[in-house]
Amino acid sequence: MTILKKIFTAFMQGEEGMALVAVIMGMLILSAIGVTMTHFVSSNAASASDDLQSSQAFYVAEGGMQYVLMNQLNGDSDYSNNVSPTAAPFGAPSISLNPGQFWVEYLNETSTSMTARVTARVGNATRAVQQAVTLGGSGFKYVTMAKGNLSITNTTGTVSGDVVMSGNYSIAPTVTMLGNVTSNPNLTIPPLDMSVYRNMTTSTYTGTMTISGNYTGNTYITKNLNINAGSTINGVLYVHGNVAFNGNNIVVNGTIVTDGNLNCANRTGLQFISQPIDANHQMPAIVVDGNVGDFTNADNMKVRGLVWSTGNLSLNNTDNLDYVGSFMVDGNASFDTMTNFKLSFNSTYVTGVPGMTDLGGSNTASMVLSGWQSY
Repeated sequence: MTILKKIFTAFMQGEEGMALVAVIMGMLILSAIGVTMTHFVSSNAASASDDLQSSQAFYVAEGGMQYVLMNQLNGDSDYSNNVSPTAAPFGAPSISLNPGQFWVEYLNETSTSMTARVTARVGNATRAVQQAVTLGGSGFKYVTMAKGNLSITNTTGTVSGDVVMSGNYSIAPTVTMLGNVTSNPNLTIPPLDMSVYRNMTTSTYTGTMTISGNYTGNTYITKNLNINAGSTINGVLYVHGNVAFNGNNIVVNGTIVTDGNLNCANRTGLQFISQPIDANHQMPAIVVDGNVGDFTNADNMKVRGLVWSTGNLSLNNTDNLDYVGSFMVDGNASFDTMTNFKLSFNSTYVTGVPGMTDLGGSNTASMVLSGWQSY
């Protein structure tokens, strides 16, 4: 007997039949609700699983892009000959990155630009990210490289050469820029091997040394160095402590290297002239492996050579600066409130610098990133 017949028969049999009809109808309604809820819960669970896998695939693609930029393209000076580390998407081999895997494609490759696309898969979900990459040049081409921020505000003058920094920058409109300004978050300052300069010294001065007048020699100083007014230095001075310029019109025909701070503030007429070793190698002018290179309010200063610092570099309030070479600063660089400011790049001063083992290598090439997409 069908359910409809039971309902009809019960209806015809009076009150008892009506009760049976109510029970059966209730069972039908509950059954329908149960089926609907089961389908709803099942659909939501599947949707949540799909969303999770899609998010995971996106993060795998992002991780894959970082792998490509840092391990495949960082330091590359020619993008035209790159070969993908994987097969085409969904082929073998791929690169595993928990909880999924990714594939790399190099598109539109030229010597100076390309597009990197990374496709990732987690379960049934796939996501891709894409990044345009442009070659920003090498350390040889920059008059100023700053790992931190760069500030040239309230200043008048000229910058002849390219400028790059990994942080923020502010350049006054009164500064004539005769080169490119690039913000590169992956910038790495070429490292220097300090032991090379230590080994160049042929004598040791124990304690704090004070120079007054002329001094010639390649000397390692175990503590601090004080240089008085009118002094002329010829050679390489490696100072384990701090260096203080205690007067005006000091000339360094060679190289000052310090493990501490260098203080030239409030002086005038200072000259730093680096010397060549031979036709293919040039000594730096100033190396600061400590915290600060302070040239604040150091007027009428002349520099010829590489200035390299692991800390911050300040030339604020310095008038009539005549600089030719390249600044490489692993911290912040500031050239604020200056007049008659002249920075000029010259490749001679960054050619064959002793101890700079990465010249032309992986850490001097820079990437400029743009056009990020995800899909």
